[in-house]
Amino acid sequence: MPNLNEIVECDTICIQRLMTDQNLQFLQCIRSFGVKIIYDLDDNVWQIPKFNPAAGIFGTQAVKGGMSACAEWADVITVSTPTLKKVVKRNWGHLTNVATKKEIPVIVYENRVDPNFFVPHEPNKDKVVIGWAGSNTHSGDLAVIWPVLEKMLHKYPNVYVELVGHEAPF
Repeated sequence: MPNLNEIVECDTICIQRLMTDQNLQFLQCIRSFGVKIIYDLDDNVWQIPKFNPAAGIFGTQAVKGGMSACAEWADVITVSTPTLKKVVKRNWGHLTNVATKKEIPVIVYENRVDPNFFVPHEPNKDKVVIGWAGSNTHSGDLAVIWPVLEKMLHKYPNVYVELVGHEAPF
């Protein structure tokens, strides 16, 4: 359980997927201490595929309404892609912060790997590695592309697939 005394000492907090009445009460409480709120979304919660374990959770209108109610306490909403920004605008419209009465901006903060973290190197034509990182929430996505990857593995002996967070579907 987060320590409320530590949280209210912060200037800003970042939250994800808050949606319950208790979550809303928490946001109202910390707002009363002047804490600013960033509501971060990295998934399109309005269209979660059935294979995703979270589909049953986010599929209800109550949850979607609860997320919207919590988002109305945010100073800014961050999303992981330009497409998700459009989805948020389509589903939530122009939200206004209930405390400040200001419109809540939706900012794209891309969910990607910064190539500056890697040391530049010359491509290795002897070994081509295709990387995949995703949890079980992406099992259906991997199932879609796996037949293509499998063909590439058989056709090109220098191609390798490295999976992180998931097992190969064979």
